[in-house]
Amino acid sequence: MRMINVNIMKEEVLPSFDELSKEIPLSEPAQNTIFNGRNSVIKHLQGKTESKEILVIVGPCSVHNTDEAYEYAVRLSDLKNKLGKHITILMRVCGDKPRTRRGWGGFMKDPHLDGTADVTFGLREMRKLMLRINELGVPVATEALNPIAFNIISDLVSYAWIGARTISDPEKRALATGISVPIGLKNPDQGKLSVAIDAIDCVGQPGIFIGTNEDGRAAKIITAGNPYPHLILRGSKDIDGNNHPNYDSDSIKKSCTELAKEGFINRVIVDCSHGNCNGDYLNQIKVAKSLKDQINGGETGIAGLMLESYFKGGKQDSKKLGTPDGASSVLPEISVTDACLSWEDTESLILSL
Repeated sequence: MRMINVNIMKEEVLPSFDELSKEIPLSEPAQNTIFNGRNSVIKHLQGKTESKEILVIVGPCSVHNTDEAYEYAVRLSDLKNKLGKHITILMRVCGDKPRTRRGWGGFMKDPHLDGTADVTFGLREMRKLMLRINELGVPVATEALNPIAFNIISDLVSYAWIGARTISDPEKRALATGISVPIGLKNPDQGKLSVAIDAIDCVGQPGIFIGTNEDGRAAKIITAGNPYPHLILRGSKDIDGNNHPNYDSDSIKKSCTELAKEGFINRVIVDCSHGNCNGDYLNQIKVAKSLKDQINGGETGIAGLMLESYFKGGKQDSKKLGTPDGASSVLPEISVTDACLSWEDTESLILSL
């Protein structure tokens, strides 16, 4: 009688970090971008930048087309060069997506968008994309979701976060204790701010988890703890599904006070999308301008902001993603997951900051 793998249809051995990092190694320009990007984020969190300088993490909700994502990065590089040192820009490059209900799980899991789940191709292409973006001089930021997938691209990342859906997951918190970059913890979609503060406490302490080593073998991982866990405010919902933004001055002051009481980093990053935009992606502009006004008014607790942005505004119907018709159903230059600001609105907004 069969006692294991009863519901397993197929399995495939994935390449290890060691294999892919040798196949797709870091170039010297990429290493410089990553090193400088990580240090810049740390300075923003510590408040050690020039007066009123702000961190902006911007890009598509998720990558579904690597050629388009690279072209977006080229535009972002040009904008970054215009801004000089006034604003530090990192690009959102998310290839692994959490889902509340069934849906497309992201480029690394299903890169062809058709349900064939060519994970090896997805991991390889995501690593290539992140390398190319770093070589443009644009540091990469991403969500840390799956420990194995994140391990394979972790050396290319300057900033990471744990999302609202997974903030309470002990395994995600344990993973974050060993991540080599500053890690943001989003307040939960529903629930109290204390959940995120508890997560910050966990992530800052030494941890133990079962993960993979550089050879891809299962291993016991013992960590020193992440020295830079911090809060990301993204708004929340009540039990009836109503949004409750938390980017206002009172919410930011209260959050920073609570963090200071615990001895944690008492500067926050504000996600302008999700609960803070009340379900309307265009409201990200209003949120960002409010943050600018607060900073100009003397607020020192805002380290940076996050924006969801792509070529065209809005999002497209993604119901066919993950089916045989998935790839052919996708329209060019528009998000397949959360609605995003258009490039024109993004550029105008960032220049106005």
